[in-house]
Amino acid sequence: MFALLPQLLLLAPCLGLSPGDTLPSCMHAGITWDPSMITSIVNGVQTPEECQQLCQADPSCSAVTWSTEAAELFPLSCAFFPSTADLTEPCSHCVSGPPACACTVPGECQIVDENIIEVTTGVDSVEECDALCIDHPECQAFTFLGEGNDFRHTCYLFRDCEVFSTDCTDCTSGLTQCNVCDFLETQEDGSCGAKCEVGWSFFEDSCYMLLNNTEQHYDDIAVCRAECEGMGGQLASIHSPQENAFIYSILRPPSPPQARSGFWEQTTWVGARKVGGEHHDSVFEWEDGTGWNYTNWYNQGEPDGSGDCIYMGMSLEAPDSWSDGDCGNGEGYFYWDCMCKK
Repeated sequence: MFALLPQLLLLAPCLGLSPGDTLPSCMHAGITWDPSMITSIVNGVQTPEECQQLCQADPSCSAVTWSTEAAELFPLSCAFFPSTADLTEPCSHCVSGPPACACTVPGECQIVDENIIEVTTGVDSVEECDALCIDHPECQAFTFLGEGNDFRHTCYLFRDCEVFSTDCTDCTSGLTQCNVCDFLETQEDGSCGAKCEVGWSFFEDSCYMLLNNTEQHYDDIAVCRAECEGMGGQLASIHSPQENAFIYSILRPPSPPQARSGFWEQTTWVGARKVGGEHHDSVFEWEDGTGWNYTNWYNQGEPDGSGDCIYMGMSLEAPDSWSDGDCGNGEGYFYWDCMCKK
């Protein structure tokens, strides 16, 4: 059995499995294999599923590692492996798995009434048990007991799997047909759904939305902050160049070249506020309480004490950089958006 069967499915002991169900992705975050085994790398791959499809088209490919946009080396790339071992290596911003996800999950179908069709011993693998189910006209689900189970190498074929349990050692159950959820939409409880609500953009573990007051923008950060908090978020903290680049990518676009003033094209507040006190004129902290472990100031002189808030997008020269400045103004001469994060 492939070493990376999903461990995130936390189905209740009484929940059933039915043909056509949507099962969690078999891809696994945070790991890869020995990089020396990589046979090829394809760049510009947008999703783990696209990476899997590329592997399927290569007969020598037995597994893949997809790198997220935040990866320092080869972001949005797909690495092919000719074989895999049980031993994996930790890998930040990596998502790894087989060329395709089977309709299988950890756990066992329970014998209820007359749902059992037959029991076969001496079965070597999940794939062999799956084939026995496919060959039987009444079989809709199966359970395979692996090496770690007391009744190892046993295959159960079922007419239905109305009662399913995860309380089984080295058990794998499968369906004759199913839908497999995309990795980026597979939730921690095994359910399938977008990680962010409509209108929000996902990056790593958070959702982001540019608030622009229905394109009328804001002249007071407090108004924008209250709107963000009302949506369950806080003004964004930023902790890496990758997160900074992602946030900049969803700012409002700058004006056409012929209309550019050079400043204030994309001004957007983020969630930093100045620490009070006369000896802290240029010290900021994130409103969400996270650590101040990354900065991207526009120039060496900043923060220069010119304001109590921080915004991006001031200059076309370096629009993803930060400046300290106003938290609003009463005359509406400048206008800001703000970045909400949750």
